[in-house]
Amino acid sequence: LKELAGRLKEHCFTYSISLGLSGLLADTELVCFEEAEQAESNDYQEIDSAVAIHTLHPNDGIRIDPEIQYTRERYVKRFGENRIPLDYEDVLFSSNGKKIQVKCNKVYKMKEYVFAFLNEP
Repeated sequence: LKELAGRLKEHCFTYSISLGLSGLLADTELVCFEEAEQAESNDYQEIDSAVAIHTLHPNDGIRIDPEIQYTRERYVKRFGENRIPLDYEDVLFSSNGKKIQVKCNKVYKMKEYVFAFLNEP
């Protein structure tokens, strides 16, 4: 993990970080290097990351805010040999940099950050 943290700090990647499409390239910044804890809540939580659509509560998973530009995209969840896509995931995120408020199955906290892992079942 220390090697990964060092590579994040130096922006040393084998492939560009993205949600699978050239229009969804990402930048990175190592903000902390600690253990994440699962956040238990049945209420809305402001989230700092994209969230998998299938993890949202079915009827009230998103608190809509007119100031937020919501974007739904499909990204490649898993690649096979020669980077052939094997599995996809539909995700929701804010395309104008604001935090979205969601109710979802699993979110994690690390310091002041709340996020979801996109590769969890």
